[in-house]
Amino acid sequence: MANYIVRFREAPVARHAGAARGTLDLKATVSYAAYLGERQAGTLTTMREALGRALLPRFQYRYALNGMSVRLTPIEAERIAKLPEVLSVKSVRRYAPSVT
Repeated sequence: MANYIVRFREAPVARHAGAARGTLDLKATVSYAAYLGERQAGTLTTMREALGRALLPRFQYRYALNGMSVRLTPIEAERIAKLPEVLSVKSVRRYAPSVT
C-alpha cells in the first residue's frame, strides 16, 4: 500500500465563485467549505463501497484543492480513479534534500 492523493471534480474553495474573482464573501466561503466536507464524506462512502473495505483519510483538502490523501494499493487506485466524482488519483512522492 502507498499514499495517494485523490482529487475530486468539484472546485476547491479557492476557485469557487467570489474567491476566484478576488471578492471573498466569508459566509459563502465557510458555507462552501462545509458543503465540500459533506460531499467528501459521501464520496468516501462510495470509495469504501467500491473497495469493500474500511478507508480512513490521512488528510482532507478543501481550500487549495478538493481531495484527500488515502492509503491504497495500485489496483485500488485504478478502481477509485474510475468513480465519476474523482478527477485524478496520484501516488504521493516523497523527496528528501540531498546534502553534499
